[in-house]
Amino acid sequence: MIDQDVIERTLSVALRTGADFAEIYAEDKRNTSVALDDGRIEQVGTPDELYRTPATRWVAGFVGEANFISGSRTSNPDKIHTALGPIAVETPSAEPGDNIAVLVRPEQIALSPGDDAEITTVEYYGHDVRYELLLPDGTVLSARAHPDRLHQRGERVAISFESSATTTAFPS
Repeated sequence: MIDQDVIERTLSVALRTGADFAEIYAEDKRNTSVALDDGRIEQVGTPDELYRTPATRWVAGFVGEANFISGSRTSNPDKIHTALGPIAVETPSAEPGDNIAVLVRPEQIALSPGDDAEITTVEYYGHDVRYELLLPDGTVLSARAHPDRLHQRGERVAISFESSATTTAFPS
């Protein structure tokens, strides 16, 4: 475990400099990150923990590109129904019918031939391609995919959530 004094000294420097993020590397060789919002600690953990299991919606958006998809909880407490279909989540307590914002990272969206969305933007990065997708209800999503199958602006595609992925949901 990291010494509390190391955390306090690092946060003190971060707060004085107006930082939103602090990284702490201590003797145990564990890279610990601290996400700060207006001087408040939002979450402490490894960079992977902050990215994959953010404690708040703010942390989710701060540590990486994030889509928040509206959904509602049904009688199954582990599934949220969304425009991408049912998504398994670790969700805060919510009653069936409550509105939920589901975190979906761009790399968790799969594209295939279909008619769910229109590609409005294509950004080629070599190692991957970033797409912006327009859904019929006006929702805009970001997706990232391997460049082995390139899609074009204006193309219509089917979208789905990678079923092996898990994600987090927040009250809407």
